[in-house]
Amino acid sequence: MSKTVTIDEFARDLPGYITDVADRGEHVFLTRGKRVVAELRPVGRERTLAELPAIFESLPRLSPEDAEAFEKDINEARERMDSQGGRDPWES
Repeated sequence: MSKTVTIDEFARDLPGYITDVADRGEHVFLTRGKRVVAELRPVGRERTLAELPAIFESLPRLSPEDAEAFEKDINEARERMDSQGGRDPWES
């Protein structure tokens, strides 16, 4: 949910708007005149290490054809780098 308020309204009830954003996840758009000049919205919540497997599981998967094409592209890029005698940036 979102609401649009003037800067003056926002200033008069700053704690209330912060509560709306932080606790209810609302977005508040601030206007000066009739123009929106700012947005207050919740920050992304922090993730825990325990959530990492679920995050990886939720990521999209390449199809077998796309995975094969990606592998081919990587191998071709490596071959080009080797043939150009480029320096390995990871070597000390």
